[in-house]
Amino acid sequence: MAFVTFRFIRVPRVFLMLVVCVGVVFWIGYALIGPTRVAQVTAVPAPGAGESEQPTINFAEIGREAPDFALKRLDGSVAALSGYRGRPVLLYFWASWCSYCVEGMPRLEAIRAEYQEQGLEILAIDIMESEDKVRRFVAGQGLTLPVLLDDTGQVTQQYLVKATPTYIFIDREGVYRDILVGVAREGATEGRLHPLL
Repeated sequence: MAFVTFRFIRVPRVFLMLVVCVGVVFWIGYALIGPTRVAQVTAVPAPGAGESEQPTINFAEIGREAPDFALKRLDGSVAALSGYRGRPVLLYFWASWCSYCVEGMPRLEAIRAEYQEQGLEILAIDIMESEDKVRRFVAGQGLTLPVLLDDTGQVTQQYLVKATPTYIFIDREGVYRDILVGVAREGATEGRLHPLL
């Protein structure tokens, strides 16, 4: 085996040739591809070049009017939050994979039945799951709560939901009054609902 000797290091000639070849290949690749890729990343369209601006999201904030939304129900109809104006509303953000959400569903069913005569509506908003999966889950649990599908996650983002379950309390005038995140202790949900009824 032939060696190339530097001052204190002996390197096999084959290894040295391999290193040189790899370096040349990388240099050629950068020369051909690198500038094009950089140009694609840094290209910014000129203002007014026909690009439409992204709509600004109206984020929910306690003490302000709750942002309106329209979401599909499991029966195919669409429910808008504004359609419940004049009634207190509890938005329940959940997912079928969340064990705490599933455990809380029977209690929500009971709360809805208890306060329905006072106008309360509970909207169970599923976060980004397929309609078929949600439909199977609801049928398996025998739920009667109105279930809405936030399949894009836009409403979840709008209401700044970071964990499941999340309860959002909205009064009769459509004002976002309170939030409860995580497992609701005994009486916590009702305690937040009473001022709205």
